[in-house]
Amino acid sequence: MWFDRGLMWCFGYNHDESVVCFQKAVEADPNCAIAYWGIAYSSGCNYNKPWEAFDEADAMRSVARAYEATQNALAALLLEQGHVEESAAVYKADLGLDSTLSRACQHPDNVWNLHGYHDCLTRLGRTEEAGIIKQRLDLANARTDIPVKSSCFCKMGSF
Repeated sequence: MWFDRGLMWCFGYNHDESVVCFQKAVEADPNCAIAYWGIAYSSGCNYNKPWEAFDEADAMRSVARAYEATQNALAALLLEQGHVEESAAVYKADLGLDSTLSRACQHPDNVWNLHGYHDCLTRLGRTEEAGIIKQRLDLANARTDIPVKSSCFCKMGSF
């Protein structure tokens, strides 16, 4: 329902409202990868608001929101395709466990990224690191309304 509304608002050129709806779709189903796409797509420039109309702060917020929405899906798809090292690098950066991203772009307690990074470490046989991440994952999962069992809905067998 929320994804459909977001898409209708987007095609109706009310991108701010479409972002709200896509965010509600993510809240209803955090594994809905297409809802993250909707956030990213609706956050940038559009027919009614070309890049020239953005002030610097608005442009930075829009780019950051779009980037954040795409990272989880990217890492999950890399993992699904067997690119475990590359997936681990995306998750690690997003969690702020290396210096790749600025602090403003890091999400240290993101439950989906913790889940994905734990999966990567386990597949790579890095059990000691996986144990540490598992503790953080358990804490993050304890704060969710619905237990997160996968890093992304696009993961095979998660539905």
